[in-house]
Amino acid sequence: MTKTNVIYGYVRIHTKDNKEDIVKLTDVICVIARRDYCEVHTRSKKYTLTQPMCEVEEKLTLRCFVRVGRSCVVNITCIVAIMGNMLLMNNNTQIVVSRAAMTEFRERLEPLGSRTRDKKKIRDEDE
Repeated sequence: MTKTNVIYGYVRIHTKDNKEDIVKLTDVICVIARRDYCEVHTRSKKYTLTQPMCEVEEKLTLRCFVRVGRSCVVNITCIVAIMGNMLLMNNNTQIVVSRAAMTEFRERLEPLGSRTRDKKKIRDEDE
């Protein structure tokens, strides 16, 4: 089990073999709470932390992280597809968005969608 510290867009993760990995926050795909520990999934590795979800979530300082349920926080830049309330992440992990978190999740994604529509509208007007 490991602990974390945050430094300027990176998170230092102390591993069980007494090493310290430095991981870019943008490389974190999701954090999943499991009873008394958390799993941090990155592009290349999965880390197990002894900290509760609330402590880990505080360290995810970038706006791209959103809680999608009591036990999961995702990096919205790593979402490949949305199928109803199911998210497919870029590491092929499937995550369910809880009903309670769905409204906030949709609000966080809406600015991305509205920008896309605005660009399409501008292109159509230019033609």
